[in-house]
Amino acid sequence: MRSAMWPLQMAIFQRLSTDEELNARVTGVLDAVSKDQKKPYVTTGDDDVSPFETKTSKGEIINVVLHCWSDYNGKKEAMQILDLMLQAITREP
Repeated sequence: MRSAMWPLQMAIFQRLSTDEELNARVTGVLDAVSKDQKKPYVTTGDDDVSPFETKTSKGEIINVVLHCWSDYNGKKEAMQILDLMLQAITREP
């Protein structure tokens, strides 16, 4: 069995980087961040994977960490962007 970690990473990045509403609010959806990157921006963090096996199937549970980086004095901007991120990855294709 192959891991779904990379295909999942690509699908999440595709959804976030092409969402018009999210990208109107952030300076980028990034895999690597340069030291002069302006905030707010979005990155993915470390994934956590746990394999599982039943009598009839094999699979894995993958937890993906998403980050929003902001200079806003407080949590409002980050929470609004995180909401847009959730909408982007749960929206029907």
